[in-house]
Amino acid sequence: MNQWEEWWSLYPKKVCKKQVKAVWDKQKKEPQYFIDQLKLQIKVYEQNESKGIWQPNWKDPVRWFRHGAYENTPEVKKTYHVKVHKAKKGLTREKKDKFGAMLKEVR
Repeated sequence: MNQWEEWWSLYPKKVCKKQVKAVWDKQKKEPQYFIDQLKLQIKVYEQNESKGIWQPNWKDPVRWFRHGAYENTPEVKKTYHVKVHKAKKGLTREKKDKFGAMLKEVR
């Protein structure tokens, strides 16, 4: 398996393969760099997800390259996801405490 095929087999969102390949071919960094970065991002994503921490959907692979998402060095999150939404009487903030209970704060 060549490096392109390895990267493609790892990337979680399989869309626009021809476009991604064209972008891959134009990259100036070593292909192994992208493979290593993707493996790191997948590992952190799965660790956070296993802890119940919300994770965003994976970017389209073309965007992953064009927006430089491979440069983002993810961390295993130690804080909890905070969800903010509008309520009738202002802004309500909901977050989970370390025991999983929902806390509500009104600003």
